[in-house]
Amino acid sequence: RDKLLAVIRHCYDELGESDISLALACDSCNLPGTEWAVSLDIYGQVNESVAEFSRLIERAEEGHISSQPSEEELSLWESRWVELHRGLCQWSVISTYAEMTGSPKLSLESAWKARDWDKVRSLCSTPSIVATLEAGDPEVK
Repeated sequence: RDKLLAVIRHCYDELGESDISLALACDSCNLPGTEWAVSLDIYGQVNESVAEFSRLIERAEEGHISSQPSEEELSLWESRWVELHRGLCQWSVISTYAEMTGSPKLSLESAWKARDWDKVRSLCSTPSIVATLEAGDPEVK
């Protein structure tokens, strides 16, 4: 069931229907805090949603949650946190996160948006970015 929901969510994401995709994501989530954060996100309360996702992530890292969230739920928290910070143009926060997680694509995007051209040049010479550029990945073009 979860695999089918993931495929349907991907279809809605590709169609630009993120609200429907988020609503479907709630079906496979265990924690009520996730539903609350997603609801805030769907209704456009961006700052409150960012705060709620941040709180959920912190509580999970510290082990203050009654039941352990699934990998899908953690992935949802992380992806929405990043997307919401993108929407708020908080590129320094995203850059710090990208460095902590070792995400070269996210580092490149945040450096580009923050106009840190020296960092963009250095990232464009890394093997992983060169490979994605040569493969024609639209995210790095």
